[in-house]
Amino acid sequence: MGSSLSIGSIEPQMNFEIKNFELEQRVDELYLEKSVSPLSLTNMPDVVMSEILGKLDIRSVQILRKVCHSLRIFIDDTRRNGEISSIKLISNPNSINVVYDGKYEVIYRKQEVGCLVEHQRRAKLFRKETCFEMLLGDLNLILGAQKTLLKMLGIYLREPSTPFLPFWKTFLESMPRPLSVETLQIEVGKQSEVMDVLPYLEYKKLKNIRIYASSGRNEMMEINRIVELDQWKMAEKVTLERWIHRKHFVDFGHLKEVLLSTYKINSEELIELKEMFLNSSTLQQFLFPYLDLHDDQNFLHKKNRYFRMKNSDSDVLNVRHIPTNKIINFNRLKISEVPKDKIIEF
Repeated sequence: MGSSLSIGSIEPQMNFEIKNFELEQRVDELYLEKSVSPLSLTNMPDVVMSEILGKLDIRSVQILRKVCHSLRIFIDDTRRNGEISSIKLISNPNSINVVYDGKYEVIYRKQEVGCLVEHQRRAKLFRKETCFEMLLGDLNLILGAQKTLLKMLGIYLREPSTPFLPFWKTFLESMPRPLSVETLQIEVGKQSEVMDVLPYLEYKKLKNIRIYASSGRNEMMEINRIVELDQWKMAEKVTLERWIHRKHFVDFGHLKEVLLSTYKINSEELIELKEMFLNSSTLQQFLFPYLDLHDDQNFLHKKNRYFRMKNSDSDVLNVRHIPTNKIINFNRLKISEVPKDKIIEF
């Protein structure tokens, strides 16, 4: 008789094979659990991360950039398109405050070791980097990726002899192209500090230059180097909160609007301003706030005087004195706007 297997002898073998198969499956599951790390920002595909960055505003990008080193490197390499319209940089004795678009503020505080970066009640200490290095790294990301015109760049120095401007100048020099800014607003104490910023802006885009005094408001400021720059020559509006020598009045003739605050002014300077305005084809207004007036030639003997422009048959210069506010306003008008009872002088 041929040999045969009984049902009883087959069952143990089948049970063993089933258990062996289940064991192999469990081993595979354990291997997968161990080899596949949990999904996180650091192990997402680059395409996905780029899409995420494209949905974030600049505040969120800056927060994300400070999470860890790998994210910072990825964001810097990706160089997300900038959409910032204004940046204000305020240099204080122990900190630098940066305000983006008038609402997102980041504070870089100097520490004995490293820099403490604060934003919206959150703070993180970076031990291996200075505040200047942290700031310039952030600005490099933002301004290096800026595709649109920056409407306003503000720089305010609240400490004397600050090392901030040399760092800023080095940063601007390292940029592949001049920074495109429409309005520069800078608070400084001397001409050299303006020269650390102004020459590195795109002169074809810069329209407004506002220079305020951080100190020495009543002291004369030299501007001989500033007025030689293309950025000055191509500007349309200038605000200068410093007393300057009258030899520079002629350097304002190409502008459209000027606000020149001064400590004191006399009749000779007013007459020189009048002649400069009469010969200008572009000036629309020259506003002159003052503290001390010496009108020994009675140039302002009338509150309103009218002079015919030398390069126009239809325009006149109106010189208006407002003594209560200590303001002298040189303003271009149409002849038709002059009251009929007023005399137009030549």
